[in-house]
Amino acid sequence: MDNTISIARINERSISAEELKFYMSLEKANTVNYFFQKYKAEVDQRFWNLKFDQEVPIEFLRNSAWHLIQKDQRIKQLALDNRLLEKADFASLLEAMEEENKVREQMIQEHKIIYGPTKFDRRSYYFYYMSQLENQLKKIGIVDFDQPLDITLDSVTFHQMTL
Repeated sequence: MDNTISIARINERSISAEELKFYMSLEKANTVNYFFQKYKAEVDQRFWNLKFDQEVPIEFLRNSAWHLIQKDQRIKQLALDNRLLEKADFASLLEAMEEENKVREQMIQEHKIIYGPTKFDRRSYYFYYMSQLENQLKKIGIVDFDQPLDITLDSVTFHQMTL
């Protein structure tokens, strides 16, 4: 599957397969932990497609990732509405990470102090980026991130996605 293909739209913004896979990677450990705690399940080659009662780990993972995407889209939409953000797509997040990494590399070259990692990976930058957005929203008095979203699923469905 082409990772750039749109699999859903939230508030008119496309969600790509790459973005869903990224969010699935964020939720993978939580999913494994859930199935271990609830069913004492061990991870092996068959784990993701096994059925535990009525639950299947890969479906649980996709749903968890989808809920996290929705939560983040609420925050990004509020940031867009309040001019704290110019773009809210996944590519912009990755571009911002690259820019931040360039700044940090330049600071290293100039022997300046860097707070935090010297270089972000996608996961660590995502958490940094989202916490910064939430803090900026809270500074202007927005603390309720539960606004409704306009969600449309595109032709590719979640059950076609794999790890």
